[in-house]
Amino acid sequence: MQAPVAQVPLPAHVDGNAVPLALGNATDQFSAFTTSVNAYRAPSVNPLAYNARLQGAAQTHANNMSTLGFTSHIGSDGSTVRDRVINQGYSPGWVGENIAKGQTSANQALTGWQNSPDHSANLFSSDLTEFGFAWARGNYWVMVLASPKS
Repeated sequence: MQAPVAQVPLPAHVDGNAVPLALGNATDQFSAFTTSVNAYRAPSVNPLAYNARLQGAAQTHANNMSTLGFTSHIGSDGSTVRDRVINQGYSPGWVGENIAKGQTSANQALTGWQNSPDHSANLFSSDLTEFGFAWARGNYWVMVLASPKS
């Protein structure tokens, strides 16, 4: 019998787009992603905590890139990750964002970020304590990392 996995809340939909069940069990994949990210950080920094507002910011940007077919840290409306986080009602101190396109699983997106110096720096930053993670059609992946303003 498999040990129970801690359940991380995963919204059913954000901005009207359903969670991608085409990826398999989205909740299991999200939980596995969370475990993998925190295992990667474990030697150096504390685990990241899930934050629903950061999830909303990540999903909004993933949906925007998917709908309009672009890949950028700047939204089609000129918004930055900080803008998107604030629009979700989060007051950030530090904020970072990892984006990817084309990977067919959350683990592939994470592996790409681990192999990129700039993305890996976000994953290892002790200044970033919370995260949200999103997927949109066309295999757009967004991870928003932040810490609340103190």
